[in-house]
Amino acid sequence: MKKVIFPIFALLFVVSLAFVGCRKKQEPLFDQSSVDNAQADAQFNDLDNIVSDVMLENNNNLRTTDEGISERTLRFRNCGIVTINAVTKTIVIDFGTGTTCNDGRTRRGKIIINYTGGYMTPGSVITTTTQDYYVNDVKVEGVKVVTNVTQPDQVPTHTVSVRNGKLTFPDGTTFTWQTDRVRVWQQGYGDLNPYNEVIQITGTASGTNRRGVNFTAEITVPIVVKTECWLQGIRKPVSGVYVVTSENAQKTVDFGNGTCDRIVTVTITGPRGGTFTFPLN
Repeated sequence: MKKVIFPIFALLFVVSLAFVGCRKKQEPLFDQSSVDNAQADAQFNDLDNIVSDVMLENNNNLRTTDEGISERTLRFRNCGIVTINAVTKTIVIDFGTGTTCNDGRTRRGKIIINYTGGYMTPGSVITTTTQDYYVNDVKVEGVKVVTNVTQPDQVPTHTVSVRNGKLTFPDGTTFTWQTDRVRVWQQGYGDLNPYNEVIQITGTASGTNRRGVNFTAEITVPIVVKTECWLQGIRKPVSGVYVVTSENAQKTVDFGNGTCDRIVTVTITGPRGGTFTFPLN
């Protein structure tokens, strides 16, 4: 199977950049709910990347062998110890008291994965929790469940939920978050070409930001990524609309009309509102 996990799991981190990166360009685009939602997306997408990497790279180790070997201990990204128990269907990734990984992030604590089958196995359920887990001194807590709901003769489809999501920052402030999403490979799955994928994401999120303000987030028009855009160095979604709503404002990000470009349009309703168009690098 070709490795197409990046656009699925990192997609909403790219969405996050539309909120955070543009702060330097247009100060009215900044608000705490958008920034905190971006942080949560980034942290839980990072969990997805780690979990999917471990499961796809060790697919044969997820089940017992003819020799009856049920548990293996492996290295992960030169910074974590992976223990796979194929009898209990449990994976533990242990980063110890702190280690810097290949991506430059320092992690400590454990990621615990319980699975019923492989990531691409229809009907499988993969549940991820954390134990004293930190990324660059931000504590990440919550339960993430990825369910493969692919139907016979249909394209791969996963539902994703996060419950009791919580980030605790070094200054002691906290952010709570939950989300429900659906990810669909619309085209290109099953061959060896990584540049013909079309992936769609829909869903909602909600939470309370670091200032104690409640907010909601919704993908009102399905977000679509085309991996053919990678050939041009563009990782931005080609279309879709993402809306974050809090007490006094609403922020809408429009990713375009389906072409491979870097342009996003942000519309703010509320104080200091307006419409801003800028390139997302």
